[in-house]
Amino acid sequence: MDLLILPYESVGPIKFGMAQTEVHKVLSSKAVVKTGNKLEKADFFHELGIKVCYRRSSPYFCSALVLYEPSNPIFQDQRLLGAASIGELQAWLESIDDSLEITTEAITSYRYGISLHTPDCEILKHEPPKSITVFEKGYFDKKNAISDTEIDEYIAELKRLSGNG
Repeated sequence: MDLLILPYESVGPIKFGMAQTEVHKVLSSKAVVKTGNKLEKADFFHELGIKVCYRRSSPYFCSALVLYEPSNPIFQDQRLLGAASIGELQAWLESIDDSLEITTEAITSYRYGISLHTPDCEILKHEPPKSITVFEKGYFDKKNAISDTEIDEYIAELKRLSGNG
């Protein structure tokens, strides 16, 4: 499924701030597996390669999406999964955002609300990313009061989803 990314607005038919029930309507034909933990409430649409993350308290509104194959996220005419390597995507993102945050496992553009994930950006720089997170403004702000333990659990879950954990 092609998913056009509009930073801080939407990914395909899913808009940030959309209620969980609305998300289910726009993705209605696919099975949903609901999960929840201390970090987030989320729905998995495995057939589409989409994990929808919701704000931590009710009412649940979309705050981020984790995209993995078979989804086809597209940003500024660039496919983000399955086509270009993480190294190529990093070079491309650096050409449009000079303030990327680069860690061992992620390349994040806060300017565009996009993060590319792989188990090791340097070692696997010739491989495509395993998943893409697209998020609303403030998703990673300190005011969300997410503990380091919760973040570690979230990263472990991403690794498990990408088959590397």
